[in-house]
Amino acid sequence: MITTQNIYKAIRTRLTADLPTITTQIKDVKNPAPPCLYIQYVSVNENEIASDTINTITSFAIVYFSDKKTLLDMLQVEQSLRKSFKKPLKVEFLNGQSTESRFLDVTSINSAINETDYILTVTLDFNFYQATDVDNPYDDYINTDTMEILEGV
Repeated sequence: MITTQNIYKAIRTRLTADLPTITTQIKDVKNPAPPCLYIQYVSVNENEIASDTINTITSFAIVYFSDKKTLLDMLQVEQSLRKSFKKPLKVEFLNGQSTESRFLDVTSINSAINETDYILTVTLDFNFYQATDVDNPYDDYINTDTMEILEGV
């Protein structure tokens, strides 16, 4: 099952590959060292659609701290991020004992620029369906003797 940690790692991998000249800061976001990017977890909502399927809606924000302190710099980075995340995101996850991968489309990309502090925030929204990892909740209630009798009818 795909987790928010799996999506976070995939975003970080994409940023490192597509924007190699900008450091992706993992720790100490209170003291950013511009120019740098920071991945911020926003939210997740999981709704059970059927006993074995859930709809996952999650959001992450990519925050860019500019060192050039110009609107043009932030607009260029915004364009680079939009271009990078228009491509489906390869997310690797553990399925049982094996690692699998799936491509997720970003359902929406929203951005906001804070010209006072020269900070760009680009929010990525994901909306996808996946099978649950949970065993059948009715397994404890299945009576095999009754099932054999019913199958014989």
